[in-house]
Amino acid sequence: MMSEKYAGHKTLEQIRKQCEESGMVLDSTGHDKRGDDHVFVRATAQDGKIARIYFNTVTGTFFGTTPEDKGFNSESKEYVGQPWFDAVLDFFYLPKTALETSLQAECDAFHANK
Repeated sequence: MMSEKYAGHKTLEQIRKQCEESGMVLDSTGHDKRGDDHVFVRATAQDGKIARIYFNTVTGTFFGTTPEDKGFNSESKEYVGQPWFDAVLDFFYLPKTALETSLQAECDAFHANK
């Protein structure tokens, strides 16, 4: 799913900056002290409910729960198009540039004609 719209995942520093700017809480204690390959992001909804997301800084995969306790992960196709899930994808992933999108289309067309 990530490859359709995104070029890859963001760095921990990019995620850290986004958390600081948006008021989300980033827990990178295990990553910083023990070299863990994951961090936790916590966001509070307007009604005070909390969403929690585990993000793997190496693979770019994530999983979590919404404030309504819906489980989701980076491959949850059923939520694509829902604003909250698209916001999560945009938070963790880098968008493809026009050049990357064009090159991907050319590669796909080439392989389809083989």
